[in-house]
Amino acid sequence: MRTAILIAIAGVIAVTGCIRTSPSKMVLGEGEVTSKKLSVTTGNFILKEGQPGIAFAFATKPGQTKEFTYLMVFNCDFPNGGVTTGGNSSGSTADTFHTIKAFGNECKVEYHVGLSSDSKTVDLETTLIADALYDPSKGKLFLIDMKTMPPTVTQLKLQLPSQIPNLEQTDSVEKFGQNTLNELRKTDKTVDEFCRRIETDGT
Repeated sequence: MRTAILIAIAGVIAVTGCIRTSPSKMVLGEGEVTSKKLSVTTGNFILKEGQPGIAFAFATKPGQTKEFTYLMVFNCDFPNGGVTTGGNSSGSTADTFHTIKAFGNECKVEYHVGLSSDSKTVDLETTLIADALYDPSKGKLFLIDMKTMPPTVTQLKLQLPSQIPNLEQTDSVEKFGQNTLNELRKTDKTVDEFCRRIETDGT
């Protein structure tokens, strides 16, 4: 079994991987856990004061290229709030998660994947957000409003990048995450309006 846990929350940091932090920004680079022919990523989040938070994860399945498991855009009262992230892989199963803590609220996003007995195909694949099940075929982009109780989740089916660069370094994570969100804002009114509200409110 291989396990990776990366934590950055409310100014307390315990990290396996690459992180860049300042009073107004925190960016965490990518980690990866692998077993057999299956791997998932951890890390990959961007927090900027007064800006939409961004967090994402990927999976690599047998005979396939790296792909998004989910992409989250959310409001966060950083530096008071923050994100925890981690994952593990054991035999023919793997999972990864991000937990957002903001405005006294908490929302955990989890991805689980399992292979068939011959490890050639995917037998199980689920996405849970605050213990509610979401069908990834209906979209892997989630807008999460952390100010509501419980957090409000909007699932959108939009085209996400299929070419994933190396994201171990924080500069690469920040560039990829921001560019991806900028493109989504150009193509979808719901995403742009959600981000504009965060930018206007400052949280």
